[in-house]
Amino acid sequence: MEKIDEIQTLKKSKKVLIVSSTNSSHEVLRISDFSGDPLQLARFVETKDFSTVLVVGPSYFANIVKVFNPKKSILIPRIEMVCPMTKAIPYDWVKNIKGEGNVVVSLLQAGIEIMSLSDFIVSDTKILDVVRSIEAKTIYVLPDKNVAQYVQKNFPDKEIKSFCAFCIPDSIFLPFMVDEKKSKFKGAEVVVTPYTPVDVIEKADRVIGRDDLIKYVLSSDKKEFIVGHEVNLINRLKRDIPSKFLYPLYEYAFCPITTMATLSDIVRSLRERVYEINIPENTANRIRKIIEESEAYGEKD
Repeated sequence: MEKIDEIQTLKKSKKVLIVSSTNSSHEVLRISDFSGDPLQLARFVETKDFSTVLVVGPSYFANIVKVFNPKKSILIPRIEMVCPMTKAIPYDWVKNIKGEGNVVVSLLQAGIEIMSLSDFIVSDTKILDVVRSIEAKTIYVLPDKNVAQYVQKNFPDKEIKSFCAFCIPDSIFLPFMVDEKKSKFKGAEVVVTPYTPVDVIEKADRVIGRDDLIKYVLSSDKKEFIVGHEVNLINRLKRDIPSKFLYPLYEYAFCPITTMATLSDIVRSLRERVYEINIPENTANRIRKIIEESEAYGEKD
């Protein structure tokens, strides 16, 4: 409680808004003014009269918040909070792909340089809509190979290429886990995300974009779910929706990046105003334009 009280006092005296990723730890959610996916955070921050914002989550969350709020100071509590996918793709490799006339669709986890080269930038929730709208037959989906394979499964007439990057907690799932949990929790719906390996997706009852997972569980008539996603999100769903029963597909599917920041890290960040995200404003504006056009593009159909 001491640290939480200290953070509440500091953020008030320093006039700092705190936002966090949806699957943050319970203690981080307690001190957050808002939690959500990267685009939700970015748009929430836009509406608030704060010049300094602390983003608790993987660095790509802070990057997207900065893209939509280039004139605000965006902080992250630890500089090591970088999703491996954010730094996985070589810039020159993507530049060569673009030079050959290929279409590049990037997820929000892609690094700033990669997003600036992309034709489309979307969340996994939107990716099928966007790819459906693209006339090109060969499309690079970056950086997650499992999302690319999921897209390929949905568009067999297209050639979907990717890189070897993947989400650590979502890639840990194996087909036998689905069989075991279905046998143990008969009648429970198996829900996974596009970041899951395709052989697991094939055994699941439903594939839902990360951003829509909470909304789906909340609105569904079903009462029991086996969820193939990061355990902190499942724990949050259990707290927020106590009337439903949620079982993790694998109990040790933790994201080491999301849970890296401690309350002590947040105190230090507030006291010392570290660590600031810096993106050139012209780059931020370009990426924002691509994101907004991609969001609209996916809605045309």
